[in-house]
Amino acid sequence: MKDKSLERWLITIFGISGLAVTILAWLWPAMESERVMATLAGLTGLLIALFRYTVLKKLNKTENERVTVEVEATEKR
Repeated sequence: MKDKSLERWLITIFGISGLAVTILAWLWPAMESERVMATLAGLTGLLIALFRYTVLKKLNKTENERVTVEVEATEKR
């Protein structure tokens, strides 16, 4: 089983930073070209977070499938 805490942390960081960059690009006065570049950078962060979230969600679905385990009884000495 793989530890998913790093994945969750990266999703959070990329999502928050992408959202912050996109919002700040439209709140601060700037030239149109700078605004477009900042918006593209913010949307890239949001898309990375969304992609990683869907991959993590798909991994959780496949790991939650039940597996039958059989155990043999052994004699005590």
